Amino acid sequence: MNKKIYFPSFGTKLGFANTAFQYLFTTHISRLFSFDLTLGRLEAGQIPSAAAFPIELFGLENYGEFVQPDCRIDLSTDRLDGFNNDIRNIQAFLADPTLQALEISGYFQYHTALMASSGLRKTFEDIFSAQKRQDRSNKFQTILHDNQQAFTQFFQNKTLIVCHIRLGDYKVYESHNIDFTYTVDISSLVGTIKDFIDFNYIENAEVYIASDAPEECLSIFHENGLNPFTVKSFFPDIDLASGTSLMLDLSAISMANVLFASNSSFSLFGSLLNNEDALFFRPSPEDKKMIGFLPWNTQVLLKKSEIYPSTL
Repeated sequence: MNKKIYFPSFGTKLGFANTAFQYLFTTHISRLFSFDLTLGRLEAGQIPSAAAFPIELFGLENYGEFVQPDCRIDLSTDRLDGFNNDIRNIQAFLADPTLQALEISGYFQYHTALMASSGLRKTFEDIFSAQKRQDRSNKFQTILHDNQQAFTQFFQNKTLIVCHIRLGDYKVYESHNIDFTYTVDISSLVGTIKDFIDFNYIENAEVYIASDAPEECLSIFHENGLNPFTVKSFFPDIDLASGTSLMLDLSAISMANVLFASNSSFSLFGSLLNNEDALFFRPSPEDKKMIGFLPWNTQVLLKKSEIYPSTL
C-alpha cells in the first residue's frame, strides 16, 4: 500500500499566488518521491474560492478526498533553510514503517535563491513558464502565453512600466502597521516612477497598474501627472475578482520592462515569470522606500529584521 500525503489546507486561504507556491512544492515532491497525494478539503461540499481557479487551470483531479492522517507536520514558509528541512521531514515519514498517512500544511514560499539551487526552479518553469506549453491540459501556460502575445503587440516599441498595487495591503498597513505587508505611500510611489522615467530619459514609457482596486489608484496617478493603463482600459466591464482579470494583471507583470512590485506573493510570482531583461523594485521595511531586487535571489516577503542579502 502506497504511503499517503494529505494537504487539506491547499488553496483554502489567501490568493492565487499562495496556492501556486503550494502547487509548486507538491508537484516537486511528487517528482522526488513515491506516494499518493490528496489536495484540499471540501467545506460543505464546496471548493474554496481560492482553490477554484488553480484547480481549473491545472486540471487537478486529486482534490477533496478525505484522508485520516496518523501524523502531522507544519512545514516551512519562507525560511532560508526551509526547503531542506521540509524534505528531511518528508523523508523521515516515508522511512518510518509505522506511519502511513502524513498531513502537511504550509505556504512553501522559500527564498528564491534556494529554489534555484534545489531543483524547484526547473519545476517552476515546467509548470508555469509560457515558453514550455508542453502539457496541453495546463491552461495556465496557454492563457499566459496568449496574454503575453497580446501585451507584446499592444505595447510594441514601448517601455512597459508595471506597478503592482494591492490596495488592501496599503489600507491594512496604514491601519495596523503590519510589517510583512509594508509598502510606500502611493503618491510617493508615483513620484518614484516619474523620477525614474525622467532620470532615464524614457520617452516611450507606458504605465500599467495591476491592482485589486485600479479605479482608486488611478485618481492618485492622474493627480500626479501619470495616465496609466489598467485591465479596465481593455475590458471596461470585467469582474476584477475573476480569474480573467487576475491572469491579465499577472501577464502584465511577467512582461514588464520595469516592475514596481508590492511586497506580496503575487508580485514575486509574476516577476519569476518575467523573461525580459527587466528592472525590479519593491518596498523595503528597512529602507522605507523602493529598492532593487533580483527575482531569483530574494525573499518572497520582505520583513523587518529578516532582510537577507538580496538587493541590487
